[in-house]
Amino acid sequence: TRAFVIDRRPPALVAIDTSLEEGLPRNQVVDTVALCPEPSLLYLQKIGDGHRAYAVCFAAGSAYVVDADALRVVDTINLGQGPNAMAFSLQDPARPLGFAANYVDHTVAVIDLRPGSPTENKLIARIGYPSPGKVQ
Repeated sequence: TRAFVIDRRPPALVAIDTSLEEGLPRNQVVDTVALCPEPSLLYLQKIGDGHRAYAVCFAAGSAYVVDADALRVVDTINLGQGPNAMAFSLQDPARPLGFAANYVDHTVAVIDLRPGSPTENKLIARIGYPSPGKVQ
């Protein structure tokens, strides 16, 4: 009964109540969570017992991790230069992983998503041959 969208100005994750009222969706903004400048992509995932929203920020080289149930930022993941997209491997609950394609430095960032891990929401590997390029 909720929808999540990214607003770029001001940068925020917007939670919308989509529950029905007299047969029609309410479509009312419930809350907003401030994000990094120029967020571009949003991914919603069930991680452990909770729901997480990952907002990719190309210019900042990071992703914000938002607890989608409590509507608060819980972490920032430093990904590399120009993260463009993310993918997730969640089949093994003992080792959930995230992957971010870094357009500018030509790498893939591997992120540990296991709740409670000492490296939770941290870059644990980088695949590829980084280039010295800079985000313009």
